[in-house]
Amino acid sequence: MVKIPRVQTDATLTTQGPGLRVDPKLFTGKTEAVQGIADTLNKVAGKFLDAQVLNEKTRANTDMLRRFKELELQAAQTDDIFDVGQFQDKIKKIREDVNGTFTTNRARREFQGDFDRSAIMTDFNVRKTLRKRQMQDSAAKLSEDLVVQKEKFVDIENEKFQQIAIAEMKNSIDKQVVAGMLSVSEGVKLKLSTIKSWWSSKVDHDIEINANDVAAQLKLGEKGIYKDVDASTRITKLATAERMTKKQAEEADVAKQEIQTNNEIALTNRFIEGKLGLEEVQSLFETENISSNYAKALANVITSPDTVKAKTDDDTFDITWDEYLNLDQSDPEAVREFRTKILNTHAAGKLDQKDLNDFFQRSIDPFSVKQEEKKGIWKAVFDFLSPDTVFFGLPAGNRIIIENLMKRRFIDKVKGKELSNEDTFKIGKEVLDNQIRSIHPELADLVDLPVGVHDSVNGFNNVNNVKSNVEVEWVFKDGKLVRKEKKSE
Repeated sequence: MVKIPRVQTDATLTTQGPGLRVDPKLFTGKTEAVQGIADTLNKVAGKFLDAQVLNEKTRANTDMLRRFKELELQAAQTDDIFDVGQFQDKIKKIREDVNGTFTTNRARREFQGDFDRSAIMTDFNVRKTLRKRQMQDSAAKLSEDLVVQKEKFVDIENEKFQQIAIAEMKNSIDKQVVAGMLSVSEGVKLKLSTIKSWWSSKVDHDIEINANDVAAQLKLGEKGIYKDVDASTRITKLATAERMTKKQAEEADVAKQEIQTNNEIALTNRFIEGKLGLEEVQSLFETENISSNYAKALANVITSPDTVKAKTDDDTFDITWDEYLNLDQSDPEAVREFRTKILNTHAAGKLDQKDLNDFFQRSIDPFSVKQEEKKGIWKAVFDFLSPDTVFFGLPAGNRIIIENLMKRRFIDKVKGKELSNEDTFKIGKEVLDNQIRSIHPELADLVDLPVGVHDSVNGFNNVNNVKSNVEVEWVFKDGKLVRKEKKSE
């Protein structure tokens, strides 16, 4: 039988019921371990919370900054630049929206400081932008008001009303100073510069109307109506007024000449139609609406008994055509002198009414390069028809008669037609050849006349040398008709 060992103990038996006795030292190590685990868990949880807070704050900050930037942009674009309250309301709305995105009180609490700082800066930027726009708007409106006021000022001639206009201008500027849109010093400077600008514009305006009167007033200095214009400006404006005085006088003379010319043309046409009376001429002359010499010429043709039986003589016809072809129609005075002369020639009975009308209507044609070129061609043809070069040996009187006859035939053929230079010369040559054939029947059968007939040196000495077997070709070269001959086979 196995014996169970007996354990001796020093414990004293008590009458107390059984109980568990634990020595604290037995659990000291285990408690520290548990605490360590708890601390670790707390640290991990804290890091998770930190990350969550950071994430929410970052997201909220990004959204806040974006919306604040949009708010500043709206301030730069809004039409209601004087309503600052609308932007403060929007800042409050942004705060509410952003706070609603947080899931932790800590993130919400920590973010408020960042929001307040950004909100203050945004509010400042918005106010700054609005203020700048308000000042720009006020400056623009003030500028517009001053322009309108200046336009009224320059038309005012009464000194009392001028001072009233200046007072209104100063009041407009003072309102801007009171509103804080301008500083006091800026207001003073603007008033002075505006007054100077207004008077300068006033002088310019008056110069355009009557430079001569303005010049006279400027010379009076502070005793004249421009006494409020500073001395240096008066000197500058006086020089301008004197230049303009000369220009206005020239323009007035041109305008007067144009009126006189139009009246003279109308009166002459009425005379040619038989409708002009001496009273009408006298009336326009007294009002200086026709020139003195032209009025005398018209009175002359109306009262002269020779106009009824006027007949153009050959000398007059030749001289008048020569004067017309050499007339510079770009010179109004030269044209008037030509018209005056043909009227007086008609009054003397040396130019019939038909030729008077023809020359007069030609003088009315406006100046042009094309017209002058045409006159030059005609002049060359007339030289070509000269009796001194074509009808050598004929009596002088007969030569002039024949020349004028050819000129009239030439004019009748080209009148009212648009011809090239070559065709014009050909018509002139045709007229000449026909006239030569009428004088020399022996040449009538020739298709064209040889160059000798038109030779100023040989004259008609070469008529007997004309041969029918010569073929002739006329070529337009260097502004002249050049004759080429070739013997027939």
